Amino acid sequence: MILNADAAFLPSQHKGGTGGVLRDAAGNFIVVFTTSISHTASPKQCELLAIRKGMDLLYSLQTCNVQIRSDCQEATAEVKIPDYELLANGGIVDDIRLVQHKLGNVSL
Repeated sequence: MILNADAAFLPSQHKGGTGGVLRDAAGNFIVVFTTSISHTASPKQCELLAIRKGMDLLYSLQTCNVQIRSDCQEATAEVKIPDYELLANGGIVDDIRLVQHKLGNVSL
């Protein structure tokens, strides 16, 4: 399965939104999610929150064997940094990695 996660950022308002769609191997729709972000600092933070919301969805469905795709290479790279705790978005990365560990076979 593939989960496409994306985000939008309104810099003048420090707001954003996230969304994503989960599809099976044949491309058939399974489920979608959307959320608004009332306070955010950057586009990368929005993208990380989109990935986290997608992971939360997968966890609630107890779904694994999923590849998560994001168009923000900076965000996906940040999730893979060994010393992520030192990063500004370390808390979000910690949440992502925790759910990824619980689910097992979920990749970015």
